[in-house]
Amino acid sequence: MKLGTSVLRRTAHSLAFILLLAQAAPAQDERLTSLLEGAVTFSLPAEWAEQRHVDGPRHGYAHLKIPYAEAERAGQMARAALSAGAVPPGVTVRHISDGVYQNKYEGLAVIRDDLDGDEWRTVVWKAKFDAAPYLTLHRFGVSAGKQVELMVSLPLVEGAGADAWLARAVEQFNAACESLKIDGKNRFGTRLKPDKITAALKAKR
Repeated sequence: MKLGTSVLRRTAHSLAFILLLAQAAPAQDERLTSLLEGAVTFSLPAEWAEQRHVDGPRHGYAHLKIPYAEAERAGQMARAALSAGAVPPGVTVRHISDGVYQNKYEGLAVIRDDLDGDEWRTVVWKAKFDAAPYLTLHRFGVSAGKQVELMVSLPLVEGAGADAWLARAVEQFNAACESLKIDGKNRFGTRLKPDKITAALKAKR
Protein backbone atom coordinates (compact mmCIF):
# COMPACT_ATOMS: atom_id res chain seq x y z
CA MET A 1 0.00 0.00 0.00
CA LYS A 2 1.34 3.46 -0.88
CA LEU A 3 2.20 5.74 2.02
CA GLY A 4 -0.12 8.51 0.76
CA THR A 5 -3.11 6.14 0.63
CA SER A 6 -2.35 4.82 4.09
CA VAL A 7 -2.08 8.33 5.52
CA LEU A 8 -5.31 9.50 3.90
CA ARG A 9 -7.17 6.46 5.21
CA ARG A 10 -5.79 6.99 8.73
CA THR A 11 -6.76 10.67 8.69
CA ALA A 12 -10.29 9.80 7.54
CA HIS A 13 -10.60 7.22 10.29
CA SER A 14 -9.43 9.73 12.90
CA LEU A 15 -12.01 12.26 11.73
CA ALA A 16 -14.76 9.66 11.79
CA PHE A 17 -13.94 8.91 15.41
CA ILE A 18 -14.15 12.61 16.25
CA LEU A 19 -17.46 13.32 14.54
CA LEU A 20 -19.26 10.17 15.63
CA LEU A 21 -20.10 9.78 19.31
CA ALA A 22 -18.08 6.90 20.70
CA GLN A 23 -19.48 4.73 23.45
CA ALA A 24 -18.35 6.18 26.76
CA ALA A 25 -15.86 4.15 28.73
CA PRO A 26 -16.32 3.50 32.44
CA ALA A 27 -15.08 6.27 34.71
CA GLN A 28 -11.42 5.99 35.62
CA ASP A 29 -9.60 7.12 38.73
CA GLU A 30 -6.56 8.39 36.86
CA ARG A 31 -6.13 10.56 33.80
CA LEU A 32 -4.67 8.95 30.71
CA THR A 33 -1.05 10.13 30.37
CA SER A 34 0.57 7.74 27.89
CA LEU A 35 0.17 5.43 24.90
CA LEU A 36 2.36 2.71 23.39
CA GLU A 37 2.92 1.43 26.93
CA GLY A 38 4.63 4.64 28.01
CA ALA A 39 6.63 5.46 24.86
CA VAL A 40 4.29 8.37 24.03
CA THR A 41 3.49 10.65 26.96
CA PHE A 42 1.26 13.70 27.38
CA SER A 43 -0.89 15.77 29.71
CA LEU A 44 -4.41 16.49 28.49
CA PRO A 45 -6.73 19.29 29.71
CA ALA A 46 -8.76 18.22 32.72
CA GLU A 47 -12.08 19.13 31.09
CA TRP A 48 -11.47 16.89 28.08
CA ALA A 49 -13.58 13.88 28.99
CA GLU A 50 -12.12 10.53 27.98
CA GLN A 51 -14.67 8.34 26.29
CA ARG A 52 -12.56 5.43 25.20
CA HIS A 53 -8.96 4.39 24.91
CA VAL A 54 -7.03 1.33 23.78
CA ASP A 55 -3.32 0.79 24.25
CA GLY A 56 -0.64 -1.71 23.27
CA PRO A 57 3.03 -1.88 22.34
CA ARG A 58 2.43 -1.04 18.65
CA HIS A 59 -0.83 0.92 18.57
CA GLY A 60 -2.94 3.02 20.90
CA TYR A 61 -5.63 5.67 20.72
CA ALA A 62 -7.92 7.79 22.87
CA HIS A 63 -11.20 9.56 22.03
CA LEU A 64 -12.25 12.54 24.11
CA LYS A 65 -15.20 14.92 24.28
CA ILE A 66 -14.60 18.65 24.74
CA PRO A 67 -17.57 20.32 26.47
CA TYR A 68 -19.19 23.13 24.48
CA ALA A 69 -22.81 23.77 25.45
CA GLU A 70 -23.51 26.24 22.63
CA ALA A 71 -22.45 23.73 19.98
CA GLU A 72 -24.26 20.86 21.63
CA ARG A 73 -27.51 22.85 21.58
CA ALA A 74 -26.98 23.09 17.82
CA GLY A 75 -26.46 19.33 17.56
CA GLN A 76 -22.69 19.57 17.08
CA MET A 77 -19.80 18.26 19.17
CA ALA A 78 -16.24 19.31 19.95
CA ARG A 79 -13.90 16.33 19.91
CA ALA A 80 -10.28 15.28 20.33
CA ALA A 81 -8.61 12.12 19.08
CA LEU A 82 -5.09 11.03 20.02
CA SER A 83 -3.43 8.10 18.29
CA ALA A 84 0.04 6.57 18.31
CA GLY A 85 1.68 3.66 16.58
CA ALA A 86 4.78 2.06 15.16
CA VAL A 87 5.85 3.10 11.66
CA PRO A 88 8.24 1.47 9.17
CA PRO A 89 11.77 2.80 8.59
CA GLY A 90 11.82 5.80 6.29
CA VAL A 91 8.44 7.18 7.31
CA THR A 92 8.67 10.89 8.14
CA VAL A 93 6.30 13.43 9.63
CA ARG A 94 5.44 14.59 6.11
CA HIS A 95 4.30 11.08 5.18
CA ILE A 96 1.73 11.00 7.97
CA SER A 97 0.59 14.63 7.63
CA ASP A 98 0.51 15.47 3.91
CA GLY A 99 -2.80 13.60 3.68
CA VAL A 100 -4.55 16.67 5.10
CA TYR A 101 -4.19 18.32 1.70
CA GLN A 102 -5.67 15.27 -0.06
CA ASN A 103 -8.90 15.29 1.91
CA LYS A 104 -12.00 15.98 -0.17
CA TYR A 105 -14.05 17.67 2.53
CA GLU A 106 -16.34 20.50 1.51
CA GLY A 107 -14.73 23.91 1.87
CA LEU A 108 -11.33 22.54 2.92
CA ALA A 109 -8.89 25.39 3.58
CA VAL A 110 -5.54 25.16 5.34
CA ILE A 111 -5.03 28.14 7.64
CA ARG A 112 -1.57 27.32 9.01
CA ASP A 113 1.10 24.73 8.33
CA ASP A 114 4.24 24.79 10.49
CA LEU A 115 7.13 22.36 10.81
CA ASP A 116 9.01 22.11 14.10
CA GLY A 117 12.26 20.61 12.87
CA ASP A 118 12.16 17.33 10.94
CA GLU A 119 9.93 15.39 13.33
CA TRP A 120 6.94 17.57 14.30
CA ARG A 121 4.28 19.45 12.35
CA THR A 122 1.14 21.46 13.15
CA VAL A 123 -1.59 21.96 10.53
CA VAL A 124 -4.67 24.11 11.14
CA TRP A 125 -7.54 23.69 8.70
CA LYS A 126 -11.27 24.25 8.33
CA ALA A 127 -13.93 22.35 6.44
CA LYS A 128 -17.63 21.53 6.54
CA PHE A 129 -19.01 18.26 7.86
CA ASP A 130 -22.72 17.65 7.39
CA ALA A 131 -22.89 21.28 6.21
CA ALA A 132 -21.54 22.56 9.55
CA PRO A 133 -18.18 24.41 9.66
CA TYR A 134 -15.43 22.97 11.85
CA LEU A 135 -11.92 24.11 12.71
CA THR A 136 -9.35 21.33 13.08
CA LEU A 137 -6.10 21.71 15.04
CA HIS A 138 -3.79 18.90 14.00
CA ARG A 139 -0.42 17.96 15.52
CA PHE A 140 1.83 15.23 14.10
CA GLY A 141 5.09 13.71 15.30
CA VAL A 142 7.39 10.95 14.08
CA SER A 143 10.51 9.78 15.89
CA ALA A 144 12.45 6.56 16.48
CA GLY A 145 9.99 4.41 14.52
CA LYS A 146 6.91 5.79 16.28
CA GLN A 147 4.23 8.27 15.25
CA VAL A 148 1.70 10.29 17.19
CA GLU A 149 -1.25 12.37 16.03
CA LEU A 150 -3.45 14.75 18.02
CA MET A 151 -6.56 15.95 16.21
CA VAL A 152 -8.92 18.48 17.80
CA SER A 153 -12.14 19.27 15.92
CA LEU A 154 -14.03 22.40 16.99
CA PRO A 155 -17.48 23.40 15.69
CA LEU A 156 -17.64 27.02 14.57
CA VAL A 157 -20.93 28.22 15.97
CA GLU A 158 -22.25 31.76 16.28
CA GLY A 159 -22.77 33.26 19.70
CA ALA A 160 -21.65 35.93 22.14
CA GLY A 161 -19.09 33.64 23.77
CA ALA A 162 -17.85 31.87 20.64
CA ASP A 163 -14.54 33.74 20.30
CA ALA A 164 -13.71 33.31 23.98
CA TRP A 165 -14.46 29.59 23.87
CA LEU A 166 -12.37 29.13 20.74
CA ALA A 167 -9.47 31.02 22.33
CA ARG A 168 -9.61 28.71 25.35
CA ALA A 169 -9.71 25.61 23.14
CA VAL A 170 -6.67 26.83 21.15
CA GLU A 171 -4.70 27.41 24.35
CA GLN A 172 -5.63 23.95 25.60
CA PHE A 173 -4.40 22.51 22.31
CA ASN A 174 -1.12 24.41 22.74
CA ALA A 175 -0.66 22.98 26.23
CA ALA A 176 -1.40 19.44 25.06
CA CYS A 177 1.07 19.77 22.17
CA GLU A 178 3.77 21.13 24.46
CA SER A 179 3.39 18.11 26.72
CA LEU A 180 3.27 15.55 23.88
CA LYS A 181 6.50 13.53 23.68
CA ILE A 182 7.89 10.46 21.94
CA ASP A 183 10.47 8.69 24.10
CA GLY A 184 10.61 11.78 26.29
CA LYS A 185 11.39 14.16 23.40
CA ASN A 186 9.45 16.97 21.76
CA ARG A 187 10.09 20.14 19.79
CA PHE A 188 7.33 22.69 20.17
CA GLY A 189 7.88 26.09 18.61
CA THR A 190 4.48 26.48 16.97
CA ARG A 191 2.29 28.03 19.65
CA LEU A 192 -0.96 29.00 18.01
CA LYS A 193 -2.30 32.48 18.77
CA PRO A 194 -6.09 32.54 19.22
CA ASP A 195 -6.51 36.08 17.85
CA LYS A 196 -4.66 35.19 14.64
CA ILE A 197 -6.73 32.02 14.23
CA THR A 198 -9.93 34.04 14.64
CA ALA A 199 -8.74 36.66 12.14
CA ALA A 200 -7.78 33.98 9.61
CA LEU A 201 -11.19 32.31 9.93
CA LYS A 202 -12.98 35.59 9.29
CA ALA A 203 -10.76 36.28 6.28
CA LYS A 204 -11.67 32.92 4.74
CA ARG A 205 -15.43 33.24 5.10
